[in-house]
Amino acid sequence: MNKTNLLTCVLLLSTALSVSAQQRSRGQARQSTQTPRVPEGVRAQRNIAYVVNGHERHVLDLFVPEKADGLLPLIIWIHGGGWQNGSKERCLPLRKGYTERGYAVASINYRLSGHATFPAQIEDCKAAIRWLRAHAKEYNIDPDRFGVWGSSAGGHLVSLVGTSGDVKEFDVGGNIEQSSRVQAVCDYYGPTDFKVFVTTPGYEKHGEANSPEAKLIGGAVLENKGKALRLNPITYVTKDDPPFLIVHGDKDRTVPINQSQLLFESLKVAGVSGHFHTIHGAGHGKPGFDAPEIETMVLAFFERHLKSKSAPLGSPDASASESTATEGPARNAEVADRKVSVNWVDLYEPHADDDMPYRLMKPMDFDSNNRYPVIVSLHGAGGRGTDNRKQLRGWNKLLAEEQRRSDYPCYVLAPQANELWNSVHLSNIKVIIKNLPSVDMNRIYILGHSMGGEGTYRIIQSDPDYFAAAAPSAGSGLARGEDFIDASLIKDVPIWSFHGDNDKVCPFERDQKLFAEMEKLGGNMKLTTWAGDGHGVAEKMITGGDNGSTQLSSDRCDKEPEFLKWLFSHKRLPLRNSKQQEKTRKQNKGAGVPQEILDAYEARVFDGMPYRLLLPANFEAARKYPLILNLHGGAGVGDDNESNLRNWSAKFVDAAWRTKYPCIVVAPQAAADWSVTGEIVPELTESLKKTYSKAWQSRLEKRNYPPGPKSNGALTKAFALIDHLAEEFAVDTNRVYVLGHSMGGAGSWNTVWAAPERFAAAIPSAGGLLPWKDPAKFKHVPIWAFHGGSDPVVPTGFTREIFARIKEVGGSLKYTELKGVGHNASRYAFSYEGDEPEKVYVTQYSSERCDKTANVWDWLFAQRLDKR
Repeated sequence: MNKTNLLTCVLLLSTALSVSAQQRSRGQARQSTQTPRVPEGVRAQRNIAYVVNGHERHVLDLFVPEKADGLLPLIIWIHGGGWQNGSKERCLPLRKGYTERGYAVASINYRLSGHATFPAQIEDCKAAIRWLRAHAKEYNIDPDRFGVWGSSAGGHLVSLVGTSGDVKEFDVGGNIEQSSRVQAVCDYYGPTDFKVFVTTPGYEKHGEANSPEAKLIGGAVLENKGKALRLNPITYVTKDDPPFLIVHGDKDRTVPINQSQLLFESLKVAGVSGHFHTIHGAGHGKPGFDAPEIETMVLAFFERHLKSKSAPLGSPDASASESTATEGPARNAEVADRKVSVNWVDLYEPHADDDMPYRLMKPMDFDSNNRYPVIVSLHGAGGRGTDNRKQLRGWNKLLAEEQRRSDYPCYVLAPQANELWNSVHLSNIKVIIKNLPSVDMNRIYILGHSMGGEGTYRIIQSDPDYFAAAAPSAGSGLARGEDFIDASLIKDVPIWSFHGDNDKVCPFERDQKLFAEMEKLGGNMKLTTWAGDGHGVAEKMITGGDNGSTQLSSDRCDKEPEFLKWLFSHKRLPLRNSKQQEKTRKQNKGAGVPQEILDAYEARVFDGMPYRLLLPANFEAARKYPLILNLHGGAGVGDDNESNLRNWSAKFVDAAWRTKYPCIVVAPQAAADWSVTGEIVPELTESLKKTYSKAWQSRLEKRNYPPGPKSNGALTKAFALIDHLAEEFAVDTNRVYVLGHSMGGAGSWNTVWAAPERFAAAIPSAGGLLPWKDPAKFKHVPIWAFHGGSDPVVPTGFTREIFARIKEVGGSLKYTELKGVGHNASRYAFSYEGDEPEKVYVTQYSSERCDKTANVWDWLFAQRLDKR
């Protein structure tokens, strides 16, 4: 097939590729998206041990479609990360929709180089393959149709799996009677010949003793040539190896393209079927590898070799072949074509304020009728002084480019300091900005590199409410300096941090530590790592680079990949909303809560939030228990740690109930409503209100919902509390539930909206979901909702509306409307044992997916995340 016909076929097939991915992963660093959503109808088995009594990394995840005509082909994902990082959680075949195309998918962890040197990694991969083959029939998998797919270090390992099928020395451990051969290999930019790798001009740093390659081998590559030969997939190529698809970018600054070229040539000489595809302009991964034609090529490859006996449309030729494509307008080429004034420094007018020199570039085509953002640009140590020029470093020139000034009209303020940036400098900066004409005070941004990156962190800590967004580059402080960044102070500021992972001046590890803290806090931080780069990454804030990978600390993060688009999209909204939200409601101080109930629940405090904890009656430390997140209503608001135990909380203390349903109950107390930090209330224009239901239109007329971010974030803290308890007790994380009434019912809806992947089921009573939130987001969560048909407090229409919308999308919602009942629906909801048609207490089902168990507690405890 010639290249023209191949491209035509690829484009024809591209419309068939289904892509599914969702972002959420707890407790681990992630690249640009989070743990993928498990599609409906797919059985997920997580953290299966493939080595008996093995290492903590000897686990895999398995995703198998529940409906199949026969045994399923299996694609095994092997992650990258330089053999020293990475996780099975970012399973590419699952994200790309392969389970929905009739494949089972596995994703494996293996021992990293910090745990053991080579050959531990390939031994683990082969052990996982043998385990999967030994248990194939149990999971409806065809043991004769295994494919492997990996990128970077994972690309190296899948290539080694492919060529070492007959190498017995790597087959050690259990299930040794099983074969570790595979039937297809897809290699994304994996290293192969390490000796050539480290002597390729521009890649010599990989030959150093502290490189990822050296850590894998146990010493510098050129000092361990025999070991390097042993882990080279080319060493083991034979004519009976499985077919290969190899994809590499010719601008890869991490792994040179010659690594894939050498492997392809060796396969071709041996007569192995293979296809080598070059992406012109692509670096080490995205965005070129997400192009539809690449995704279609990979799909066609697996369709051919794991499903079809003949080549499907768009498949590369069965014999050795090559093809190329272009990534698209390369970012660096685009930058090279931009125009900038020869005397660009003159665009920055010199000024001084209170002995602080500064330079100011005004917006292009300034119009006093407009309001302009301000970028505060903090120089590094090389810009210190009072000369009013040295502070204009590399990125200031990039911001002076004509096209950027046209695309993003703004002020650029470049102050100069003769010492580390501090709060006094911030005071001066505020004065300067205050006196500028036509400034949009809700769009003040700050960025800086090295000392300026450290200053960015210090300044936003001084006044986190002043800035709309921040971008520190290499800003973690000097290697000999102290830790100074307090994540809790800046968790709500949109931050995009940049760092080279080989920075010897400002340790990259400190930015990693901050990012991990931001993850725990649900902060709003993106971290871009430039693989192989040292300290000099300042200009890459603006231009980007092919060797960067970006992690998100939470779902709050704006996923926009282009820096200036990301920066200018952020706006600091008026603070009047947050002040209103922080007002605590009148506290009941435990009024009406019997003493025996207070005594049953242990009073505790987590990160400033009071909560009550009830353990099973006959608690066994080694046993895994379900957990109920019990959200109080408006009458429980406060900080007394008593008012949160009202009404239905007594149910969980009942001796018979505790015996039948042993579980952990956690009842946190909120000072205001149950919201997630960073929730945004839209501008409620009249035209927007008209799109809402009549029940909500009426509500919006009576209640004030000022636009802006909600800041109390009680649910964010509750999620962190659950994680904390899961470390303290043996919580069954597949059986975590949420329930509540009134404000707690609304909180239950908001909980499954904010974190549907955390909760196995929910019981909201007399609650509502704010109308700008889409219930389709949690359609896969089993929910049993209750509402009184004559509720005078929370309109019954709120739950009716959600039920109708979930029904449209085929979700899993049961709804019991209690005719004649007012606001006290919880009295019935948390004791419901079955419908009573004579009272018109009848349950409706949104789809056939709904579990029709009649007793509410039997129903709740039957729901599991891993059965979804």
